[in-house]
Amino acid sequence: MFLQRLVEYADRLEDTPRHYSPKTVNWVADIGSDGHWIGTGFVKLERGFHRLVPYIERQGTGLQPILLYEKPEYALGVLLGKDMTVVEIAKAATKHESFRKLVDDCAKYTGSAEVLAISIALRGENLPPIPKEMKAGDWILFRVDGNFPTDRPSIQEFWQTRNERDKVGDDFMCVGCGELCAPEDRHRTPIPLRGGHGKGTKLISANEPAYSSFGLKESLIAPTCSECARKYADSLCFFVASETNHLVIGNLTYVFWTVSGAEVDLFLLDSPDPVAVKKLLQSPQRAVSMDSFISDAFYAAALSPNMARLAVRDWTETTVSSVQDRLILWFRKQQIGNIDKYHSLFSIVASFYPSRTRDVRGEIGPNFTLHLLRHALYATRLPSSLLQQALRRCVAERGERKFTAPRMSFLKLYLLQNPKFKEDDLMALDEERVDPAYVCGRLMAQMERIQILAVGNPNATIVDRYYGTASTAPSSVFPYLLSHSQNHLAKIRREKKGLHTILSRELEGMFGLLDGFPKHFKPEEQALFAIGFYHQQQSTRAKVTEMAETKKGAM
Repeated sequence: MFLQRLVEYADRLEDTPRHYSPKTVNWVADIGSDGHWIGTGFVKLERGFHRLVPYIERQGTGLQPILLYEKPEYALGVLLGKDMTVVEIAKAATKHESFRKLVDDCAKYTGSAEVLAISIALRGENLPPIPKEMKAGDWILFRVDGNFPTDRPSIQEFWQTRNERDKVGDDFMCVGCGELCAPEDRHRTPIPLRGGHGKGTKLISANEPAYSSFGLKESLIAPTCSECARKYADSLCFFVASETNHLVIGNLTYVFWTVSGAEVDLFLLDSPDPVAVKKLLQSPQRAVSMDSFISDAFYAAALSPNMARLAVRDWTETTVSSVQDRLILWFRKQQIGNIDKYHSLFSIVASFYPSRTRDVRGEIGPNFTLHLLRHALYATRLPSSLLQQALRRCVAERGERKFTAPRMSFLKLYLLQNPKFKEDDLMALDEERVDPAYVCGRLMAQMERIQILAVGNPNATIVDRYYGTASTAPSSVFPYLLSHSQNHLAKIRREKKGLHTILSRELEGMFGLLDGFPKHFKPEEQALFAIGFYHQQQSTRAKVTEMAETKKGAM
């Protein structure tokens, strides 16, 4: 269905000539209609100039010139940037001759006076000096009297005919349209995907026996007629280039579109602006154009590169209204502590990696991102492997990096999958919650606070030293920690009796919620332990801030 949907979408795009692609043009070769070079002969274009030009991806080492759009070695017969050896001079001359022959063939096929003028200029002896700024990798497009011959339908027809491959018969059914066809043996339009091969990636390709099936090689493993091969590639290239049809997180590219063109702002997943998210959360009550979305199909695919190949990691067909509803739930459920703070998908995925990682985007694998995307958009269950990864970071990190807001939001999202929790649970500190894991987390936060108030800022707090054990086997360490807290409280009592009374009551209140310390906590209980710690810590900080502001206002 993926290919079929891509082929369908291509009919909505502006028709692109076969074997043409939007490419960068660095230089224009200016030629007059009489076959003479105009002015200096070459005009340098601004960086980023793109134009629809003839193009093929070269295969192998044979001569494969591109019509009227080439690099200096083919177009001019020179290899820039180095002193050419005799062998390199001969190779460049051979490539240039193949380019000139292609231009001659085009002039004969089309009868175009413009192409004939280019042929005369190339075979003349008045080649202008090559600009010093021109590089070996620059692309040159030929122009005649201000017009680009590559825009002419007759030139496009010649290029299409020239590049049609020998077919293997018409007894294959196209996977795109379902018609009998003579399939393309190689799909030549590369898909530019972040993290993939520099020349682009291929969706359908089999160049090794391990990828072949039933003796079919190359692109015949998924027979596609020439028209569908062009259409699906055009659609994918459009999505990857469009700012409103794809998300890139790490090396995962998520392309999406709708049948009617209705916009779905999935970019909130990447950049959750509080105002825009608030508007989204209010949309069900306002019923803003939701009725028009109900029957609108929504298509999405998760793509990642595998060297020169494109891997389709996920394909989904649903409706816009369903995606909209899931987005609302995603942002509601991730709220923890500050209800106006929302976390991007990237920040949550990045919380699974060490905080000191320099290039997190380069480290992020596609699976973590895909699991979170599917949960956000389709409410699929988050796997336990993600929970384990987040819990490992809670144990391994130190100080403020241990309990980051994105990591806590993920733990909350994971726990809310359990039916015993309601949507509004775990939002902020709940002093009446009696879950042993939650209470133990609160206790540890309180004991760390007591330690810091008693001894200042130690090099390593009890959380740095004992969090891993306390969150997995509480009965083995909490009695020891409580005895140390009593020593710290004794020191505080000698200096600040009022503070000692407050801290002691708070500690006793938490301890009174427990019937002893459990021997061990399961992964979900470890997540609840972390949230309990985070809630207690954030509540304490909020009280301290409020007291400081009150004292400041009274002065």
